[in-house]
Amino acid sequence: MARQRGTGCGRGGRAGGLRARRVRRADADWGWLALAFVLAQLPSLAEGWALLGATVGELLYGRCVALELSNTFTVLVGGDVAVFAIRVRIILGSSD
Repeated sequence: MARQRGTGCGRGGRAGGLRARRVRRADADWGWLALAFVLAQLPSLAEGWALLGATVGELLYGRCVALELSNTFTVLVGGDVAVFAIRVRIILGSSD
């Protein structure tokens, strides 16, 4: 069996792969996508709750969840040092 040139491992080449992606996106069930988006937020909610129990002082739950949501972005941009600095600022700043 001769191998065809430019087919990209039997997927019909680059144009065929793009067409297949477009078809898959059109056939997507948007309800499942929305459910996956909602479920993806659960770790931040749980980490916010864990932060409430890990601190001696009194913190607001919404503030803890906002801190955990911001950490997912901050770790990409500033690294662990930036995450630590924001945590200290939020926890110490809440005692004012």
